[in-house]
Order: sequence, then C-alpha cells, then structure tokens
Amino acid sequence: MKQTITAGTTGAAVQVNEAGATVTCIPGVGGTMTAQFTTSPLADVRDGTATWQDWPSGSVAATTSDVLLGRVSAVRASAVTADGVLETMAARVLKGYLFLR
Repeated sequence: MKQTITAGTTGAAVQVNEAGATVTCIPGVGGTMTAQFTTSPLADVRDGTATWQDWPSGSVAATTSDVLLGRVSAVRASAVTADGVLETMAARVLKGYLFLR
C-alpha cells in the first residue's frame, strides 16, 4: 500500500493485518514525517476514537522503515514541511512463521 501525505496533514488510517506490518516513511526533500500505529479495534479506527501510539523511529528526515510485529490494526503518517509517502506491507503468520506480503 502506498499513500502520498500532503505537507502539514495526517494521512488516512491504513488497515493492516493484526500480525503486524512493515512501515516505511519517505519524506520529501527538506521534510520530516512521523508514523503512528494503533491496537484499537477497527470500529474505533473508523469512528475516529482509536488510541494512536508513535512508532519507535520518531520523526524522520530520511527514508526509514520499521517492522511492527505486535497486534496492530492500523497505521497512519503525518508529513510536516514537505509532502511524503507512507508505504505499508501487511504481515501474516502461517504455521508459526512470519511472512511479509
């Protein structure tokens, strides 16, 4: 999944498999981005009442990826001073192994 985030805004929440996700923030030139994830139920995400947590990488000025392996229901990102791109790759567990798709 690839989503362009306009400078000064937070993008729409992206639903991911509960097994986790690989999240990549690609800030535009001179820009910074942050990402957040939630473990709230999808109904709360849809209703705008989810509790969001900052990703471990904090604010980034260069392309940065992180793997969220816990029970994550959705991710979102904010672009601060320049447009940026959020990329996500859902993960799934099959017979005890983690596979990214």
